[in-house]
Amino acid sequence: MRCRYYCQCDSQPSEGTKSADLSACVLDQFLFHFDLYRLTDPEELEFIGIRDYFGDMSVCLVEWPERGLGALPLGDLVINIAQQAAGRCLIFDAATERGRRVLARMLTEPAA
Repeated sequence: MRCRYYCQCDSQPSEGTKSADLSACVLDQFLFHFDLYRLTDPEELEFIGIRDYFGDMSVCLVEWPERGLGALPLGDLVINIAQQAAGRCLIFDAATERGRRVLARMLTEPAA
């Protein structure tokens, strides 16, 4: 996946890879996705070195973050997906100053 302020599937392999690049992002950042649905204990995240993934050079998308409570850092931007009629509604909540800056840019700059 390549990310700017949203993610879009990129089915073209990157140079030097055999499959679509799922980690390279613009601005030399890495995109990681964690689905914690089957997590039974937040301590399991420590075994995989979860803290190593979160940093200034990465974007981490976490599904079911409440299952990792205590092991995950505070999210900068929380995105809730709510069912609305026949579709879905995305609700963005900036939880940190960094999240507020990202959200402001998302609202003022057109998507590429």
